[in-house]
Amino acid sequence: MATKKTNTTVAKVEAPGALARPDFIPASHEGRSHMTREDVVIPGLAIAQQLSPQLIESDPKFIDGLKAGEMFNTLTKQIVGKGPIQFHIVKATRPRWMEFIPREQGGGIKDFNVPANDPRTQWGENGEKPVATKIYDFLIVPSPFDPSAGMLNSVLALSMSNSKVKVAKGLNSLIQGTGAAVYAGLYEVSTFLDSNAKKQSFHNYRVTYKGGSQNPTFVQTPEEFAFLKSLYENMKDRDVNIHEDAREAGDDTGDEDTRSDM
Repeated sequence: MATKKTNTTVAKVEAPGALARPDFIPASHEGRSHMTREDVVIPGLAIAQQLSPQLIESDPKFIDGLKAGEMFNTLTKQIVGKGPIQFHIVKATRPRWMEFIPREQGGGIKDFNVPANDPRTQWGENGEKPVATKIYDFLIVPSPFDPSAGMLNSVLALSMSNSKVKVAKGLNSLIQGTGAAVYAGLYEVSTFLDSNAKKQSFHNYRVTYKGGSQNPTFVQTPEEFAFLKSLYENMKDRDVNIHEDAREAGDDTGDEDTRSDM
């Protein structure tokens, strides 16, 4: 029997600092040396859903050419496609909660940091969904990367909420499966059309080890390992400012019963 060959194209995603700079413009900190990581936001990698503002031409967040199911950089608006995208993880944050303004009231974020024990995080006696949304944030570095780019020019945020909580917990399981530091593994993310218990469709993430293998895949060189370790050391104890569109880009349903994930 002939073996079917599959060609896998790995999508390339760039952080803001990776944008091309003409040769006549030298690298410099002039005019920006006062800026620290607390003064900037980390761009996110998000999925466009059918009702995402990025697909509505009259919306300020509109991205020309973007299609439902494709990933994009929330800050640069770079269209990445459906993947796969290879990446390393430099920080897997504890789950947090945010309160959003209902879409019918204009949308947006009402409260960035809802305490975990706040009544807004609790399910109602009759199964009413919590007012606040649970979010898992992963700070990632797309691979291959350029260690000379530095921390702020290398990191993206992969935020998961609502129906993506199961994907986040699956990614946490993959991280645990490496038996090594969080930044040692190499993963892939792509998108697919998913559905919930009510048969409502939405686009979701699929995360695996590199190449979809069942076995962990690791960083390949000591230099890359050292660079990722330095990013981890710089970010492990710090709060990070994630671009709000990354956390706001949830699925179109958001009604999965995630009480088991509390």
